[in-house]
Amino acid sequence: GSEMCIRDRLTDSESFVIGVECHGREFDELKKTIGLLSKVLPCTYSPSVVAADILHNMQLFQFYHAAEQVFDYQFAYLSVNSATAGLQWLQGRKLKCQVINDDTGIKLTFLYHPGYFRPDDIRQMQELYIAVLSECTEGKGRLQRLRTSFAEKVCGVGAKTQSQFLHIAQACKAVALQFPERTAVRSLSGSLTYKELDDYSDKAAAVLTDHYGVGAGDFVGVMMPEDHWLPVALLAVMKVGAAYVPIDAGNPAARVQQILADASLRCLLINEEQPDYHIQTIRFKQLWKQQDLLFVPPIFNGDETACMIYTSGTTGTPKGVMVSGNNLLHYTDWLRQTFQLTQDDQSILQASYAYDLGYTSLWGCLTTGAAVHIIPAEKRQDADWMISYISEQKITFLKLTPSICYLLLQAENVATLKESSLRLVFSGGEKIDIAGIQRFAAIKPDIQFVNHYGPTETTIGTLYQPVSLPDFAAKPVIGKPISGNEVFIINEAGDFCVPGEKGEILIGGKGLTKGYYNRETLNGEKFREIVLNGRSLRVYHSGDMGYWMADGTVCLEGRKDNQVKIHGHRVELGEIRKALQSTDINEVYLRLIPS
Repeated sequence: GSEMCIRDRLTDSESFVIGVECHGREFDELKKTIGLLSKVLPCTYSPSVVAADILHNMQLFQFYHAAEQVFDYQFAYLSVNSATAGLQWLQGRKLKCQVINDDTGIKLTFLYHPGYFRPDDIRQMQELYIAVLSECTEGKGRLQRLRTSFAEKVCGVGAKTQSQFLHIAQACKAVALQFPERTAVRSLSGSLTYKELDDYSDKAAAVLTDHYGVGAGDFVGVMMPEDHWLPVALLAVMKVGAAYVPIDAGNPAARVQQILADASLRCLLINEEQPDYHIQTIRFKQLWKQQDLLFVPPIFNGDETACMIYTSGTTGTPKGVMVSGNNLLHYTDWLRQTFQLTQDDQSILQASYAYDLGYTSLWGCLTTGAAVHIIPAEKRQDADWMISYISEQKITFLKLTPSICYLLLQAENVATLKESSLRLVFSGGEKIDIAGIQRFAAIKPDIQFVNHYGPTETTIGTLYQPVSLPDFAAKPVIGKPISGNEVFIINEAGDFCVPGEKGEILIGGKGLTKGYYNRETLNGEKFREIVLNGRSLRVYHSGDMGYWMADGTVCLEGRKDNQVKIHGHRVELGEIRKALQSTDINEVYLRLIPS
């Protein structure tokens, strides 16, 4: 019964079959018979059938079952004397649990295939087995202790990073003072040094405050071309204690209007003609051409909203995620320290600035002294041009979706990457593409790939796993929490999951954002509190399903709902279904076809 209970916890199937060994000596006349009478019987488990009925049916079935079969999972209970020690019993294809009751006591042994399990997995399984047995006789105490102790052990395993600042704007200012003449931003139309980036953003911040009344707690829309002036605008807004709201002018007009209507913007920064959105618009490059004003920065506490990033939902209405200055700072501190980023690095903002996918590159560079290259979307989609640019500009690290990685591999000149300076590639936004990484590695073996997972609601990235081929190919995982973040996996009953048990991924810690703007009901659903060993913790319910491995690594196992990721963007199938439904269409069937 305990064996079936464990299999039930560690499998997705509503029913399953394990092989149970029967010794075939039910009658006294057969107990001393010489020869092999044992056989392995199929035992089908489903939640609606109790263990006692299963065992009774097996006792009857064994007299009529003669098929020889090897099962993936097998179980044996043997009551023997010590003289049988050392005998080799039948084994399952993947795993066998063997309980031997002899003169010396009861021994629990797991015989496993190393291609499917590691020693740590088996040790955790043994602990779970003993805890389940104890639960049957002593109540839930031991099993609950096993769950909570494992959750405490693995929820935040990374070394904690410390920062001397409270807000990312302070870190950017310090870097500008340290590396004033180094290139901070480069685009196809120009570049800025760190001193210029700092000076221009200070001037713009002063004018925003003095002339337009922008201050702490305000939201300022940014809808600007992708060039070297873009980071100046983003920094200027953050420097006054306000939050920038990035809006991609290439988005559908309806989405842009929804964001503008929802965000309660103080003003909108532009650098080229835009439609009349019935909101105060400011030509950004004109700001520092006005009279010089002395900029006095506010006193930050770190909890100020630094940016509000809009994502979609099943209703089709965008919702803004409020990310604090300390959220961003914590992430960039981890990034710099973990991957040894320096002022000699260079990266490309390889995604729209309206989404946080590219913020690994953008803010990772600007808090380090490295150079970030901002390239228009039409150029980023030209694989041959991008490969040449990466090589010629000595780009050292990138953040890519697997779709973009695949696009780059189609370039005719992709082999030139072998001599490039590229050393580090983060893969995020979609399920990692093992074949693409293997092709990249064949061209340039010294590139370090990192699988990077994290919803916008928990600031850019929450878990990470350096990719080591071929081991990673055999078991693609999303890794362990970054420093300061905490990850939990909860089953349907609300219990902390043990290794191998599937549940919903919950995320807390320093990356946890302030929540959704003006969405109190949704905040109550997605940002809730859990209790672990007396600690009350605020966490984000991601809707992603996964399970722990014994070493504290997380494997991703899909979604609770119908949300999918395409090119790094969240797509709600319910949103598409709603858009297609009309008075003439009664039912809509959607199927996602991988490209």
